[in-house]
Amino acid sequence: MKLEALISQISEFTSDGVLIFAEVPRNLPRLTIVWCNEATLKQSGFTREEVIGNTAVIFRGESPDENVMDRIAQRIAAREPVRESLLNYAKDGTSIWVDINLSPVIEPDGSCYYWVGFKRDVTAYIEMQEGLALARREAEMAQQRLLDAIEALPEAFVMFDKEDRLVVCNGKFKEVYAESAPAIFDGALFEDIMRYGLENGQYPEVTGDEEAWLAERLDRRSGKQGPVERALPGNRFLQVQDVVTCTGDVVGIRSDVTELRRQKQALEEQKKALVKAKRDAEVSSRTDTLTGLGNRRGLDLFLEGLSRRKSKRFDVALIHVDLDRFKSIDLPPDAPSFITRVCGSDFHILRRRFGQARRARSPQIAQASGALRR
Repeated sequence: MKLEALISQISEFTSDGVLIFAEVPRNLPRLTIVWCNEATLKQSGFTREEVIGNTAVIFRGESPDENVMDRIAQRIAAREPVRESLLNYAKDGTSIWVDINLSPVIEPDGSCYYWVGFKRDVTAYIEMQEGLALARREAEMAQQRLLDAIEALPEAFVMFDKEDRLVVCNGKFKEVYAESAPAIFDGALFEDIMRYGLENGQYPEVTGDEEAWLAERLDRRSGKQGPVERALPGNRFLQVQDVVTCTGDVVGIRSDVTELRRQKQALEEQKKALVKAKRDAEVSSRTDTLTGLGNRRGLDLFLEGLSRRKSKRFDVALIHVDLDRFKSIDLPPDAPSFITRVCGSDFHILRRRFGQARRARSPQIAQASGALRR
């Protein structure tokens, strides 16, 4: 077998397109196809008659990339090898990405007439690259959206990996832990951040054994800790909540509860004040404001209490003095002996059991109360 026939047969074994071009003056600077293998025809869908004598324009469609075409033309004019990836079109319009290698055949005298070209279908590779590029862009966009969402959170957010190294945090986290901010950066160890904070006054609540306090904080992966409150400088308070994910990461939320804590304290004080006011009102509703002695409502409540007693057999002595009219009386100088004569010692006994007079607001009432106490 002659060498030319052997070369032709070998070219038919490959799935890549093989073409031989010639510099035909009428077609320059384009090269004219003078031979191609069967793979070229299968790849393009053209017949041999349509390809031979034509130029590579037959494969490039109506809208080739002009930048690529200019680079190829410059290489051919300089008799330099060409390596490009470009979009070709089959006869039926199907797009095909090809990687072309085109080399000049230099004669001993330096002249060049023939060029040898190889054309490989890289459509699958290009589509894979485009798919990867699209996936990368989508992943970057998703990551950026996630970071933007984390940054927009009103609470401080932080995430540590299973090695307790900082993965991400938002600006609010650094703002809340301002004294520790220099130690807060990607890859920083949780323990290093905590120790830096201890050294720089980040945790005013720590007044005793720092190592014991730190050991408790480092034990957050045990699942024993729930939401806890931590004090910060400036009389501020945080609610700290750490959650361990299924991958071993620790996600933390820090909520400023300073105002909530103040409101809670204010509500508790108001509650105490209301309880006291209710108690005082109840006492006031049952006693005379001026003397502190029981009034008619107090008498009614006392009698109602007696009526609820299970035993109906009991003795009671009761003297009812109308204080509303009594206070309007201009008592004589001997008021104490007058009260004693009118009410008798039984009133003194009843009053001592069921009521205690407050300081009287007039000399007359003071005299009457003194008489009652005697």
